[in-house]
Amino acid sequence: MLIANKRQDNQVKTFMTYNKGRDWRLLQAPATDLDGNDIHCILPFCSLNLQLQTSENPYLSGTISTKSSAPGIIVAT
Repeated sequence: MLIANKRQDNQVKTFMTYNKGRDWRLLQAPATDLDGNDIHCILPFCSLNLQLQTSENPYLSGTISTKSSAPGIIVAT
């Protein structure tokens, strides 16, 4: 399983693949929020987006590595 964020139509969207990148799909948002309120989110107009913030310190564990030559994709496991 791979997860990647991609800028699309001036928005950052999170995609997931289960077959080594052959097919990518948007993530379905949950049906309710933390308070139990309904979330009306229908793909492809609305989807769940994941973001990760890491420390600037490269010696801390859990960082994500990328290269400036990467095509705008960060993949994490």
